[in-house]
Amino acid sequence: MKNTTTILKNVEADVDRSTIYRYHPAILDEIQRINNSTVVTRLKEKHGELAQAKAKTREYRQMLEEAQAHKELLKRENYRLQHRIDELKALLKQRDDAIGELQRKINTKQTVAPLK
Repeated sequence: MKNTTTILKNVEADVDRSTIYRYHPAILDEIQRINNSTVVTRLKEKHGELAQAKAKTREYRQMLEEAQAHKELLKRENYRLQHRIDELKALLKQRDDAIGELQRKINTKQTVAPLK
């Protein structure tokens, strides 16, 4: 593609490519300098973009690690709270059973009337 573009430009200028190489080395040097500076500029831009992308990656990785650590804390807290809920349910069941037993005793005593 590059050669086709160069050939087209040479045809437009009506100058053979070899003429530039033989008789106009200063022009050839300037063309190469411009091409090289463009490449260097693009390379610097890409390095800058790469550095920014790496910085973002580090930032996102840090955020991910913090989120994972927070998630682990929440899992532990949920586990602890679930066990506490289970303990309280068992305690309520014991109390309900005790209250039921006391109510049965009260009802049994009320149904049996003392003799006079």
